[in-house]
Amino acid sequence: MSNEDIITEDEKREYEKPKLGSVRAKITGKWDVGYQPGYQGKPARRQLVIAFEVDRRDSKGARHVIQQTYTRNLFEKAPLKHLLDGLFPDEPKEGFDLD
Repeated sequence: MSNEDIITEDEKREYEKPKLGSVRAKITGKWDVGYQPGYQGKPARRQLVIAFEVDRRDSKGARHVIQQTYTRNLFEKAPLKHLLDGLFPDEPKEGFDLD
């Protein structure tokens, strides 16, 4: 790897946001990002990122891709459990394979 391959500064990019409302989407990626530091000194939590491709296009004709970070947790009020309940309403979530 040469020095030219190393990114040293954040590139600030402007992205178009999709219009609000319910749309169809498909999961295009899932990454386990391991344990991430907790907020304001709270313990680290194991997290995963899920990418969704939305069924709407931007002004250049490309589909919108949205990423969301979830804590790997299936408690009743957990956002990941709500997502899985919507995707798989008839499947039990206990022991659901998140890998």
